[in-house]
Amino acid sequence: MKDRTPKADPQVRTNKEVKPLRRPFHTMASLLLAVAMFFSLIPALPASAANGALFFHFSNLSTDPNSPTPENRSSIKVSGTYNGVNPNTISYEIKRFDDTTTGGTGVKPILDEAANTFEFLNVQLNQGVNKIIVSGMSTQGQQVSATAYVKFSDVPAVYEVALSDGRVLEENSSRPVVVTTETVSISVKATNGSKGVTVNGQSMYPGGGDMFYSAGIQLKKGVNDLVIVVNSESRTQTIHRQVVYHPTGSLTANDLRIGGTSIDGQAVVTGNVNGTITGYVVVDAPAAGATPVPPVLEVGVFPVGSTVPIANLTATVGQASILNNTLMYPFTTNGTVSITQSGEYLVYIKDTATGYDVQKTFTYRDANAPTIKQVHQLYGVTESGSTVSFSSQSIFPSSNDTVLNELPLYLMVEQVNAGTATIESSKGANIASTFTYNGNTVFKITNLPSGQQNLIIKVSNGSGVSDTKVIPVTFLSSSYIDVYNLYNNQLFKNSTDFTQVSGRIVNYTGTQGLTLSLNGNTIDLPVSSNGEFNYVESPQAANRFLQLIPGPNTLVVADKSGKISTKLTLLYFSDNRSVIKNMIPFPVGSPTYSDPDKLFMETDKNAFTTYEKEMGLRFEVDNTDEVTVTLSHPSSTIFAVFTPIGAGQWDLTGGSLKTQLDAINPSDRDMYFTIEQGTSSNNLRIVLKELSLPEVGLQAISIGSRIQSVTTTDTIEITRERAPYQVLSPKLPNEGVLKQNFVEVSIKAEGADSVTIGKEQMVKSEISDIFRLEVKNLKNGKNTIKFTIEQGSKKTNGQIVVQYVDDATEGSQYKANISKSGKINVFKGGLSLSVPKGTVLQQAKSNPKAEVPTINLLGEHDILFGIANQIDGRTIKAYNRIGEIENGVEMDGRLSLIPGDSGNAFRFTPAPHFGYASPLYWLDAGSLNAYSSNVEDFNVKQATHPYAKGHEFHQRLIPQNWMELSQKGTITLKYDSALVNAASGNLGIWWYNPSQGTWTNIGGKVDSKKKTVTATFKGFGYYAVKSLRYSYSDAISHKTARNDIELMLARGFMKAAKQDAFGVYDPMTRGEFATIVVKLLDIPLDYDVPVNNSSNKLTFDDIYQETIPANALWDYRYIETAARKGIIRGIAPRSFAPNMELSREEAANIIARALNLKMGEIEKDKATLQKQFEDVGKIKSNYSYPAILAVSKAGILTGIANSLKEGEKKPTYNFNPDAVMNRADTATVVKRMMSKLKLL
Repeated sequence: MKDRTPKADPQVRTNKEVKPLRRPFHTMASLLLAVAMFFSLIPALPASAANGALFFHFSNLSTDPNSPTPENRSSIKVSGTYNGVNPNTISYEIKRFDDTTTGGTGVKPILDEAANTFEFLNVQLNQGVNKIIVSGMSTQGQQVSATAYVKFSDVPAVYEVALSDGRVLEENSSRPVVVTTETVSISVKATNGSKGVTVNGQSMYPGGGDMFYSAGIQLKKGVNDLVIVVNSESRTQTIHRQVVYHPTGSLTANDLRIGGTSIDGQAVVTGNVNGTITGYVVVDAPAAGATPVPPVLEVGVFPVGSTVPIANLTATVGQASILNNTLMYPFTTNGTVSITQSGEYLVYIKDTATGYDVQKTFTYRDANAPTIKQVHQLYGVTESGSTVSFSSQSIFPSSNDTVLNELPLYLMVEQVNAGTATIESSKGANIASTFTYNGNTVFKITNLPSGQQNLIIKVSNGSGVSDTKVIPVTFLSSSYIDVYNLYNNQLFKNSTDFTQVSGRIVNYTGTQGLTLSLNGNTIDLPVSSNGEFNYVESPQAANRFLQLIPGPNTLVVADKSGKISTKLTLLYFSDNRSVIKNMIPFPVGSPTYSDPDKLFMETDKNAFTTYEKEMGLRFEVDNTDEVTVTLSHPSSTIFAVFTPIGAGQWDLTGGSLKTQLDAINPSDRDMYFTIEQGTSSNNLRIVLKELSLPEVGLQAISIGSRIQSVTTTDTIEITRERAPYQVLSPKLPNEGVLKQNFVEVSIKAEGADSVTIGKEQMVKSEISDIFRLEVKNLKNGKNTIKFTIEQGSKKTNGQIVVQYVDDATEGSQYKANISKSGKINVFKGGLSLSVPKGTVLQQAKSNPKAEVPTINLLGEHDILFGIANQIDGRTIKAYNRIGEIENGVEMDGRLSLIPGDSGNAFRFTPAPHFGYASPLYWLDAGSLNAYSSNVEDFNVKQATHPYAKGHEFHQRLIPQNWMELSQKGTITLKYDSALVNAASGNLGIWWYNPSQGTWTNIGGKVDSKKKTVTATFKGFGYYAVKSLRYSYSDAISHKTARNDIELMLARGFMKAAKQDAFGVYDPMTRGEFATIVVKLLDIPLDYDVPVNNSSNKLTFDDIYQETIPANALWDYRYIETAARKGIIRGIAPRSFAPNMELSREEAANIIARALNLKMGEIEKDKATLQKQFEDVGKIKSNYSYPAILAVSKAGILTGIANSLKEGEKKPTYNFNPDAVMNRADTATVVKRMMSKLKLL
């Protein structure tokens, strides 16, 4: 097994050896790959923890089980988006709420990989709540899923009825649909018509989806009622539509009324029937261009059989409507008619202009006469003694085209004033039995002769008065046994799913009883009085009759007389077998058990080639009692056996792996394998973490899974090839184009003695055959890196070609040592570093007096320069993991994303009022990690990018982790070339000190012609030019000092006194002015830090060493430095009074000393001042005369003109020595000092 002893950090160089560093890469292609790898490197979650919402989102379905999406279609579309999932593994399954799977498994979606969307069509729903589970394999190899919920109700619903010409038959339309053909075809769009759709009793043809068609519907002249019935598994819906048939060359009438009473459609009316006759007549439309001629109507009403009218009327015709090449005219008679006597009547309408006429008949019954108002067909009838109930009804057609093909038929007669009701066929009596419903008679027709005939329904009262309705029908008799819940060649995967046989006998009343046979075994099958049967068994019942055998099964339901029977073949193929899936090889040590770097190249299904010496394997098994892993190398061996050891627990129970692991600590077993349980106790995910491969050749790994007595086996084949070498870095083509002038070369050469690049030997790994060396000083453009591999006397030559792009954009890096000239210029002049001769690198000091080892570096020790992201500080966003060790395995050749750390964003957000005016630069020289007690004890760490693993910039918190220059150097940065010269006064260089975690405005001198800022180099870390984008309202409104104040803010000499104001009129203090002067002179700080609670070593007792707030206006370190350099003096022994207001006299003394101005003798200078200023007598100290004269002559602190007095021609001046300097005045004075020092 592999040695997992921790290894030395490959970035550490001792005084005996230098180890190469891992180095990042920079190409757009590699960055894109790295982004994809970022998602693949997210740690895999166990199945129970994987949050499906992270991977799948449904666009049209609810994911709340308490609020499922309502749906009344039996099939739907399921669509959504996916993220972090291999699209080729996406599938769905649909389950009832009891978790019974009913379909979908293995169905692949329609994918749009560019938009990350999936779509499943025609997903079949079950009645009630459905769970739709979309699942797939995440990019880490984890099975993930998300669930949506849909509630399907099979309520049938018609949402469109249309003629074949596209005209829609609307419900209760005010404009009738007129046709001129005697037969029509219609289409019906209806949901849940699984049991069929009929129109006027005729079955319609399914057209796919929700469409149903019917052709050849016979019409009669005038209004025709279409009765449409939709049947689902458990419900029906009945609707009515009307169409008017108008034969060409005729007169057609519709919607006839007497008063408000409709007499259309051979109506039977009662009550008060009188008034004008109204309605519509339809005539042919004239030829194109001809003027329509309205009809001239005469309307007569006759008792049927009489030639004497009871009314003969003329009519007024209204404006015509155009309906399908016909004209429809409304009319109203000019007189009235009254019907009072029971009987049949005929309405005769004639167009005297054309001679066309039309007749309509209706029946009038007085209020007391027996009357048949309507005949309804009933559906879903339940008998209870002499009464019935039903689920729906429709008007039974009375036209001569009604075809019946199934009995029993239930007809309900809606009757008025009738005592008895009878029904018979014109071919014979005794066709039905009688029931009642709410006072109406219901006939159950069970014995109807075949062929054309009339159904004669008669109602009568006790006095012999009757009403008769004759309905022509055609009965096509065919007897059969209908089985509801089974179909021929139905497939069962579980024998316990077969528990019921139900159905009915159709058109057959003479049954002696039924029998049920299954595979030759026969039992009696009870039949109800209405011919229905329902045989049910419990799946757990002993000695079940409905027991399927593997293969085809024959089921027969037969009448005992032998006249009718139904035979079905049922197929049983058990689904109770194991499924072995998702066998994925991965390199040993992969934390995600995946192979994002494609070290195992797939050549065929479950066949891979690799150069790896070892491998890991993960796989999943569904539905298993035992899992066996067999290896072919070095000989056919049972490697591992996994079996359950308790409720829901599995373990390694056999094989050579168990023998091997019996000798080690049980807690270390997970280093070799893991077992994860899936959604059920016999669903497993097994990871084998370390399998050996042959030197060259095949390792066949067979996975056997047994469930009960059935074993399933699948094999994955890994062929190991041996290459003379592998270039792990730069990884091509990903790292073929670089934005850095160096590259870490990593070559794996098995069995090699040495590898050289040019004349330089590569450094071999301590634990593998990997050789590493950093190649520096790449030239802009194409670079060919040639290498030689030596093994004994054999030499193998190779080369690597990379392209270096010398760029000055984010992500560029440059590594170089400082030349003897002490200057280095990088990023096309964007950054320059200059140091005095003799400057060396040394361990950084925590304070000016701190002792550090006398170990100095420069020479060939490199400094790394980088252009960083201004949001999170990254100089690179992906890299090759050269030299990293993970789980005992070297990661060379693995590309990895460096994620942006949002927690670091605050570090790079410019301070209020400021913004970036240049790129953000990173500079690092590594560290010594030396200890002063032993000069031989040091480890050099090479310079790294700021997010180098284990060496992140924000974790290097002590100076010992950094280098510094032994002498003061300068750094020059180019700023935005588009910035106008007038804004150059608002620029300054800022330095981020990583060991303190703070930004410092170090100012600098601006060269507006070259667009550069030059400042003292303060240390390694981040640098950038920042501009003062806005200042403060009191500074902006100042009459003379606005530009001076903003210059002080931009250069870092002064800060705002308040959060929202600069404090232009606030007094300047002695402490702040001393701090400003030291910053201005750029004097290295000089102060002591108490050690081991020693006493304060500062010059003044009223200056304390304490943490300096960010908004502090003075700093003890600068005051102490000013004192030690002779710039300031106290107001008394060991007393400085830093918070005392600064007078002009005191300012003059400090300035003169700081700038080394030439000062004369006291008396002479006093006399000279007396000639210049009127208030010399107010000067407190004789020692101030030379200083005041010097600063006045230098134009730094000048006199103030007095108002002219009467008679004066020339102004006089005061110096105002006791006046307090305010902060605005100070800004102006400091700017004059900068000019004197040539800092502008």
